Amino acid sequence: MRSWTPAYELYFGFAQEGRVDARAMPGLLDLATVWAETSARAVLARPPAWVQHAAMRLLSPVARLAGRRAPACERAAAVAG
Repeated sequence: MRSWTPAYELYFGFAQEGRVDARAMPGLLDLATVWAETSARAVLARPPAWVQHAAMRLLSPVARLAGRRAPACERAAAVAG
């Protein structure tokens, strides 16, 4: 079983870079940049997981084209590529 630590580091990295909203949630395109690495551990409360997976698969290339990248966390960077 893989550790949750890299996923937490990614989300804390978003917060450290100021890329979260008032509820401490990263933006949709920011989530799309790390979805492949984190969705095996956790998904959002809603919508249903299958909707999230489909949407993030579509948004991931859009996020990359928009210049979004995973936060610059030392250990998490290895996970996110």
